Amino acid sequence: KNNIALAYLEKGDYKNGFYYYNFRSTTYGGERNFSPNKTIPLWEGQKNKLVVVYGEQGIGDEIMFASIIRELAQDVRIIFDAHPRLANIFRNSFSDLHIPIYGTRKNNALYWPQFHPDIDYKISLMSLGAFYRTEKSLFEHGAKPYIKSDPFFAPIVKPYVEKLTKKLKIGISWQGGVTTTGRAARILPLKEWMPIFNSIDADFVSLQYHPNAQTEIEEFKKEFPDVVIHHWQEIIDDYDLTASLLDDLDLIISVPQSIVHLAGAMGKETLQLCPKNGLWQMGVYGEDAPWYPSVKNIWQEEQGNWKPVVEKVVEKLCII
Repeated sequence: KNNIALAYLEKGDYKNGFYYYNFRSTTYGGERNFSPNKTIPLWEGQKNKLVVVYGEQGIGDEIMFASIIRELAQDVRIIFDAHPRLANIFRNSFSDLHIPIYGTRKNNALYWPQFHPDIDYKISLMSLGAFYRTEKSLFEHGAKPYIKSDPFFAPIVKPYVEKLTKKLKIGISWQGGVTTTGRAARILPLKEWMPIFNSIDADFVSLQYHPNAQTEIEEFKKEFPDVVIHHWQEIIDDYDLTASLLDDLDLIISVPQSIVHLAGAMGKETLQLCPKNGLWQMGVYGEDAPWYPSVKNIWQEEQGNWKPVVEKVVEKLCII
């Protein structure tokens, strides 16, 4: 049923896709509970109840489905059990909703349910699609930017941004995913970015999160010493700082990974470079993903062949 869900979602059949997607709990490790004394039942659409919404899977998925939070808040009272890297961003972005947000979804032992003995229901954030995204037109309800950086972190990022000297500031990422989420198809080696680097006079800023990013940049620079790629691992390691950095960038170019979701949720202009055999989160093949109007997809026409994709990016950059 989980595989059927993914097939429907890749075709853009969201009604059937999200229906079957809710059978994935056995695939991804079961459900969380939020009471030491009883089993909290799953929410099935009841109004005016206290519902714990909890994240799962990658932080990109959690950001993507958080576009539904404001709609859910019109129907129920919410407690949000979020990823620890995202908790402060969500608190800042949804501060007007006055939602208790705990960055504990990685924790097995929770301290806070004792403060909420009246919890009625629970539901995974990723299960909300079956209630609020059954048709493509319904994605418009979450289309406005819904994530904003915390201004507290802007002064920390400012000295880094001041190192940039070009008119345009472009963030890049060349690898996404893990082994089980198609990482092999989501790698565009830096060497293959050269037409992009040569096409425009811009500062290029690495948004690559994996620990070998700096090493890859140094190896790349040995072969192409004239290309400067700024990489600040301490900024990338903290998602609040990453969000503040995105505020200062003009364009994001990335293979599918979590930074695309963060940029899209913030309304940042983004080019997503998609493998032909992509995951459903990227959108229906040949189309843009419905989640973020500011993200435009450039698809491979042949699996593994990035050259035409890079050429299309160059065409877009040449008219900026």
